[in-house]
Amino acid sequence: MPRDVYDDQERIKMLIIRFIPMIISITMVTVAIYTLSIILREKILPTERKVTTQEKLFQFLEKGLNSGQFDESFCKTAFNHFDRQADGSLSKYGYVEILEDFVVYISSKSDTIIPKYYDDAQNILQKAKETEPFASLPSEEKRLMDSIKLFIQRKDTLNAANQLDELKQVILARHREYERIEIQNSWSIPLAIMGLMLTLIFGVWRIAKTIRKERKIS
Repeated sequence: MPRDVYDDQERIKMLIIRFIPMIISITMVTVAIYTLSIILREKILPTERKVTTQEKLFQFLEKGLNSGQFDESFCKTAFNHFDRQADGSLSKYGYVEILEDFVVYISSKSDTIIPKYYDDAQNILQKAKETEPFASLPSEEKRLMDSIKLFIQRKDTLNAANQLDELKQVILARHREYERIEIQNSWSIPLAIMGLMLTLIFGVWRIAKTIRKERKIS
């Protein structure tokens, strides 16, 4: 291979080797800035509000009030329909809770809603509470409360006491889990932002260091 060709290849290799750290640093800074912008946009900066499934359900129930179709069957059918659309999120929240929120929703529109409609919604809520007194509880707690109620009705105090003790353990475990999640959530965003800021600082430092090195060489 001719000497001049060999020298050109070596110079190209040296340039590539010298510029690789700068390219990596610029890439790191770009990724960090993009990720930070996503976090700020989703967690801190206001975003365009979307109509929730619960709000769609409330609007549908309100139409039922105005058309005279509002009753227990209408409410339950509408709840199940929108719950399927929301992949079960309404069931997790609770049928009774949804009705309570709907009563508040109707009450807040007292200037446009006939008072009788508010009474109709309140009656449906009371019937739901009587039918499902523990509906607002999580599934495990609901199961235990139903069992305790049944044992008390049978005057089986021993099994009722055992179920109460099991309920206490479930509540304590759930409380500890809530505390753990709350601590994790309180630190997740600050730690993410801190990590991105350190990445930015490190990337800028690497770029500056590479530029100073290139100036010394030239």
